[in-house]
Amino acid sequence: MSVMLELSRRPADGAPSADAVPGEDVIRQRVADGLRLYVGTGRRYSMRAVGEATRIPEPTLKDYRSGAIVMPVSRFVQLAAVLPAGFADQVLAPAGLAVLDRAGERAADDHALAADVATALQGLAEALRDGRIDHRERAVLAPLARDIGQQLLAFAEGATS
Repeated sequence: MSVMLELSRRPADGAPSADAVPGEDVIRQRVADGLRLYVGTGRRYSMRAVGEATRIPEPTLKDYRSGAIVMPVSRFVQLAAVLPAGFADQVLAPAGLAVLDRAGERAADDHALAADVATALQGLAEALRDGRIDHRERAVLAPLARDIGQQLLAFAEGATS
């Protein structure tokens, strides 16, 4: 997968700010949220398939997904290589980074696209059950919506299989 990183602006003086550095708890939660979007029962990828593709043991993946342990950068790169760009986007957002698939480079078949859209709509409907989307629900749904948007754009441009 080819991705493009966009950096947000630094403070006007260019100096790093301690206020802009996300804490370990934020990073651990972002990894867990990102994994829950894509990996596990009823998700696009099973724990077993991701474990086999990355050679990360399933119990370790479960610990990352639950937020029990912090993921090393090497494992993040392994997962980012096999999961949609939305996973990396979810994790890197607190650092002011956005990850975008380059248009047309990701092909998805029509059935997978329909399943992804249905999953996204199900998540949206679940979040709206109480009549509003709170900040936690939005944090989970936003990367999924971006991923679906990228898939729909690729579909509209004829870049599907």
